[in-house]
Amino acid sequence: MPPDNEPQFDPVSARLDEPTTPEQPGSMVPPPLVPTVGPDAYTFEWFAMRRQVVGASEAAAVCGMSQYATPLDLYMEKTGLIKPQPAGEAAEMGLAAEPFILSCYEKRTGIVCERPLPMYRHWEHPFMAATPDARWKMPFGNRLVELKLTGDRGRIGQLGPDGSDFIPDDWFLQCQDQMFVMDTSEMDLAVLHDARLRVFTIGRDDEICQRIVAAAGELMERIKNSDPPEPDFEHPQALELVKRMYSVKEGCVCDIDAATAVIWTEHQRLGTEIKKLDTARTILKARVLHAMGGNAIGRLPRGEQELVRQWMPPVDVAAFTRKGHSRLRQRKVKD
Repeated sequence: MPPDNEPQFDPVSARLDEPTTPEQPGSMVPPPLVPTVGPDAYTFEWFAMRRQVVGASEAAAVCGMSQYATPLDLYMEKTGLIKPQPAGEAAEMGLAAEPFILSCYEKRTGIVCERPLPMYRHWEHPFMAATPDARWKMPFGNRLVELKLTGDRGRIGQLGPDGSDFIPDDWFLQCQDQMFVMDTSEMDLAVLHDARLRVFTIGRDDEICQRIVAAAGELMERIKNSDPPEPDFEHPQALELVKRMYSVKEGCVCDIDAATAVIWTEHQRLGTEIKKLDTARTILKARVLHAMGGNAIGRLPRGEQELVRQWMPPVDVAAFTRKGHSRLRQRKVKD
């Protein structure tokens, strides 16, 4: 049992049962709005706490604005009905690169930062949490710094001028969540791509923060009431989520209703149409390549567009290996 003076966590309550910092008797000054310090990042306790809160990296998903997850994904993972998706290689590389990105940021700005930081929960809405990547050390201030490594051309294309807040939507919502939890008005986003460090400045938008709080509160209320959100079948990851939700029971049979039968018939029809279209595209492509002959580039009439033929010269692996060994032997002789 926790001690009597420890705040009790309720994921759907509006505040902790006890204030984080009690007022002094006779004082007219309200307590500071400081977040509650949680477990250290990436510990067992940290992963356990993530099931009870909505973290900053989940802000886009809970708002239905993530290309990777939906509110239903979060519901299923936080209730333990499905296992969280393991971090991909890109995410692992990004985490490993954070110290280097931060060192580049410190060198660029002259600001000394502290990391790693633990999880923090909002003083009034404890289901709102954040684990910032870094924070300025005193006396520089209390500014947060989010660190990103990306090679995604789509994301890079969404980045605006350095110093602006033109960044991908999910990164923007992540920053808004962090500033809300930590009660700061501005933060930096340091992005490393193409061997180039870029720094963006994001200001806090209270209206957006309140929308994140409302969406997170609704999710936690649904978890409390065992009321999952409806699947977003138009989401690009909907099929993978549905597959993860149900384990196939061999030999079990169910009856398909009429509405679902209509959906299946349409699925089959579209599949047939796609096959026909793919065949037609293959035929047309073959005709164009035949017209180009051995030319690598074909210029359309009036020079409006060029068709560039993708071509790789054949590689003689054996010859390449022999040359490589020969060069290695020559270098050894010279050394």
